[in-house]
Amino acid sequence: MTTASTKRNPAAVNGVVGVAVTKLASVTLSFTPFPVSPETAEKYKLESPRKTYVTGIFGTPPDIEEGDILTTNSVSYVIRALMKVTAPVPYTKIYMELVR
Repeated sequence: MTTASTKRNPAAVNGVVGVAVTKLASVTLSFTPFPVSPETAEKYKLESPRKTYVTGIFGTPPDIEEGDILTTNSVSYVIRALMKVTAPVPYTKIYMELVR
């Protein structure tokens, strides 16, 4: 298991979005993010010129949304997709891309 934090962009005011602010200070990920295989990327239509990574959280999912920035081990990723599974064990799979 590894620990991460998330940031979220605030709502736009007059068409301007502010700097991302901390949303969750500590989230326990079930495993360290690792690259998605080309086969998985093709199967789920994860079309991106960037390398896609995946991680997951067992149990009730925390307040994480697409577009949030997840940071773990001093590496930041933009969350691109979430897949929530309820049976047999609650689980959230998180697909994300490296922030450059």
